Amino acid sequence: MVVLFVVPLVLLGLVNTVFGRNIAVLSQSGLAKSLDTVLKSPMRVPVLLSLSREAQVNDPDDPHYYFDIFPPGYGQTALADTRRVWTTDYVRLDSLDRDKVKEACLASAALPFGIVPPVQIGETIYVDGGLTDNVPVFPFINDPAHKEVFVIMLQPPKRCSKPGDDEASPRRMAGLDDDCWSKRERAIRVANFPISHQILGFGKWGERNRPPKILPYARPNFMPKPTFFYPTQSLGNLMSGTLNFNGDYAADLIEKGYKETLTRLNEINEHRPAP
Repeated sequence: MVVLFVVPLVLLGLVNTVFGRNIAVLSQSGLAKSLDTVLKSPMRVPVLLSLSREAQVNDPDDPHYYFDIFPPGYGQTALADTRRVWTTDYVRLDSLDRDKVKEACLASAALPFGIVPPVQIGETIYVDGGLTDNVPVFPFINDPAHKEVFVIMLQPPKRCSKPGDDEASPRRMAGLDDDCWSKRERAIRVANFPISHQILGFGKWGERNRPPKILPYARPNFMPKPTFFYPTQSLGNLMSGTLNFNGDYAADLIEKGYKETLTRLNEINEHRPAP
């Protein structure tokens, strides 16, 4: 009986040590060397990536406060009771210098929770943008300059949708609909909204606005036409796929992806109207 309880406690202790001290299981030294080689050539094509960071928020349309002295008195400061959330920053790589491009790429490959070390850029600590936006089409919505987007999904259609889902399911999963865009756009504004304290008895505060009024939902005026690419076979789960860094496995995926992309592009060209 003792062993059954000791093992989980040891594991919990190790997890707490890793998470609490920001110690990571995997290193990025190999990726850093590869990036040094790749970035020797100038970046000529616009490239955008997503990064995730933690933010302290207190939604002004659903605010929460606390008092450091109880019971509170008239004129006492009500302190903002913030909560930690993950939010997304989108970075345009081709507008950065080489060192900053390398930092951003390493940050986009950092897995949280003690797996791969996070990367600090300026005053902000970043991890993989897939944690908050795994299909980062958000910057291309509501911009008429982007008439089409090509979205690469990481699972076959059967894994990407539930039985009975309509044809719009991939669009929802990719965030290519009005509601998804509106929620993400407002969440980003909330994450960047300044946190302020309030004074008890002065003014009107602490109201919950539904729908939100201070930071109301916006609606996109333009939605690009999406084209989806799917692998014909599953790429595996977290352990067998995401964290499988075997070179042969990666080479096999690259070859299969190249062939399947050509096949899909041929299908698209066949159905496009003649100019």
